[in-house]
Amino acid sequence: MTPKERVLLAVLALVQFTHITDFVILMPLGPQLIRVFGFSAAQFSVLVSAYALSAAVFSLVGAFFLDKWDRKNTLLWLYAGFLFGTAICGFAKSYHQLLIGRIVAGAFGGCVGSVVLAMVGDSIPAERRGRAMGIVMTAFSVATVFGLPLGLAAAAHLGWAWVFFGIAMVGVFILSVAFTLLEPCRFHLEKARSETPFQELASLLSSSRSRLGLLLVALVIGTTFMVIPFLSPSLVANVGVREDQLSWIYFVGGLCTFFSTPRIGRLSDRYGHARVFFAMALLSIGPVLLITHLGPTPLWKTLIVTSVFMVLGGSRMVPVMAILTSLVPAHRRGAYMSLVSVSQQTALGLASFAVGRIVLTEPSGRLAHYATAGWVSVCLTVLSLFVLHWVQKNLVSPMTPSPP
Repeated sequence: MTPKERVLLAVLALVQFTHITDFVILMPLGPQLIRVFGFSAAQFSVLVSAYALSAAVFSLVGAFFLDKWDRKNTLLWLYAGFLFGTAICGFAKSYHQLLIGRIVAGAFGGCVGSVVLAMVGDSIPAERRGRAMGIVMTAFSVATVFGLPLGLAAAAHLGWAWVFFGIAMVGVFILSVAFTLLEPCRFHLEKARSETPFQELASLLSSSRSRLGLLLVALVIGTTFMVIPFLSPSLVANVGVREDQLSWIYFVGGLCTFFSTPRIGRLSDRYGHARVFFAMALLSIGPVLLITHLGPTPLWKTLIVTSVFMVLGGSRMVPVMAILTSLVPAHRRGAYMSLVSVSQQTALGLASFAVGRIVLTEPSGRLAHYATAGWVSVCLTVLSLFVLHWVQKNLVSPMTPSPP
C-alpha cells in the first residue's frame, strides 16, 4: 500500500475505535449506572438499544445525502456530532439526559461508520480492499482489548462519567488528526448524476444485487447475534466461568482477532473475497455449536473455544464488506453503505429479540434452549452461503465494481 493509503486507513481505524468503544462500553457499565441513577433493568435495556435504533434510523436518513459532498468534510462533521453526543452522556444528571446522549451519539455514529466504509471503497482498489477492510476492522479488536479495560478502570477510579469524557477527549484529538492528514475525497462527485435522493434510493433498492448484498450482511450479523447476547450469561450459568473471569474471555478473544483480522484481509485479496467468506462461514459452524452446547468446562478450554468463535465469526465481515463495496459504483457507495448500516442494525435488533424469546432461565439459574439458538445460527449461516452464490451470479466480476 502507498503511504497515503496507510495514513487514510490508520485515521479511519482510529475513528472506528472510538465509536465502537462508545457503543460497547455501556453494557459493562450497567451495574454502576443502575446504582447511580436508580433506573430499572428494563430502562437500561432501552438505553442500550437506543444507540442501535438511532443508528439505524439516521443511517437511512444519511442515504439521502452522504454522496452529495466531499467525504472528508462529511466525516469530520458527523464525527464532531458523535463526540458531542458522547459528551452529553458524560454530563448527564438523569436517565432521560443519558438517553438523549445515547440517541445523539448513535445518530451520528451510525453515519460515521457508513462514511468510513465508503471512503475505503473509494480510495482502495478492489484487489487490495480486503486487506484494507481488515485493517479498519481491527478497531473492534482494539476496542475489546484496550478500550473496554481502560474504560472500566476509569469508571472504577474516576466515576462512570469520565468514560464518556475520555472517549470525547481522545476523539477531539483524532478529529484534529483527521482534519490535518486526510485529503479531500471527491472521486464519487465526478460521476454524480442529476438524480434526486429518492430516485437514487429507489434505484439502489430496485437492483437485485443491492438487495442481495443487504440480505447477506443481515444474515451474517444475525448468525452472530443469535449467540452473542447470552454468551456471558451462559458461560457463567452453564459452563462455570466466574464473573471475575469474564474479562479474560474478551481480552484473549479480542487479542486473537487483533492479529487474525488483517491476515484474513490479505487472504481475501489473494484467494478471492467470496472464497474466503465461504471458508470462514463453514469453519464458524463448529465453534457456534460448541459454545451453545457447552457444559461445565475448565477455563483454558473455554478460552480456546470462545477465541476461535470470535476469530472465525469476526473474520466473515472482512470479505463481506469488501464484496459490498464492489456492488455499486462510487457515486452511490455512501448511500449504499448507509443502507448496509440500516440492515446491520435491524438484523442485530431482530436477532437479539429472537434469542431473548428462545433462551429461558431455569429455577436453578441454568440457561435452557441456548443450543436451539445455536442451531438457528447455523441455519442462517448456511442460508448466507446460498445468498453469497446469488450475489456472485449478479456480479460482472467479484473483484470489480459494477458499471454506473
